[in-house]
Amino acid sequence: MKKISKTKLFFSVIISLVVITSIVQAKPQKLYSKIFDANKGELLKLKTDLGDIKITSWNSNTVEVVVFGKEKVNDYFDFIFEKRNKEVYVECDRTSSSWLNIFSSFDLSFEIRVPEEFDINLRTAGGDINIHEVNGMLDTKTSGGDIKISNCTGEKVFSTSGGDIEISNSYGIAQISTSGGDINVIDNNGDLKASTSGGDIRVKSTKGKISLSTSGGDIMIEHRGENDGIYAATSGGDVRVAVGKNVKANVKLKTSGGDAKCKHSNARADIIKNQKYEGTINEGGNLIECSSSGGDVILSEL
Repeated sequence: MKKISKTKLFFSVIISLVVITSIVQAKPQKLYSKIFDANKGELLKLKTDLGDIKITSWNSNTVEVVVFGKEKVNDYFDFIFEKRNKEVYVECDRTSSSWLNIFSSFDLSFEIRVPEEFDINLRTAGGDINIHEVNGMLDTKTSGGDIKISNCTGEKVFSTSGGDIEISNSYGIAQISTSGGDINVIDNNGDLKASTSGGDIRVKSTKGKISLSTSGGDIMIEHRGENDGIYAATSGGDVRVAVGKNVKANVKLKTSGGDAKCKHSNARADIIKNQKYEGTINEGGNLIECSSSGGDVILSEL
């Protein structure tokens, strides 16, 4: 019996060591580190079939690209790193054999630093995108992750098929769309157009025209600046908009499945019905138009 117990113990130790070794070897590691000379106003273009992307700025006329992942990544993906005139180009493509391992975990990610003034073009088929303190044209698209942008200035075009989008403390025109998540915009200064097919939209802004639509959620807006025009429509939730006391606006509120109310202290009503409200705030201005097919529509004062 003792011999059998010792044998079991021996094999248990061996198996444990194999498992621990496999876990250690499976940890993500630095696969590539590239640095390219670059000037402000140039372009970073990255296309990858997999992986998260994190981009920050630094005080340097160079672009640094660091790729992390498990060691087996190089067996299933091909990488390209090039400087093309005024463009830093990075590409990561699956090889034909990698599709046989679509359920494997590669833990692939990109960490990139660019000059403060730089244009960004990103495409990833399966990861999150995070950009911080970059001033330039930001054009990003992911088919399977979230997009998070903070402290950025410039025109922004963001699209995801399967995640949330968050923008904070940013300036410039923004066009945002997601097919399967929420949109959260905090301290935005600039025209904003956002749409989602399956989530809520929350916006806190101080400047710019706002156009929002969702097919399956609520819309909440807090606007503390002048009214450049607000449009909000949902097919499956409530719309709640709050503006400043001195805002000037023409108002149209309508719902097919709830109440339409204007609670602003300086509002004057022209039409009041249970599901429709039309009037002005502070004698009128740019149009605030809100509608819902299945909830309440409320305009109030901050």
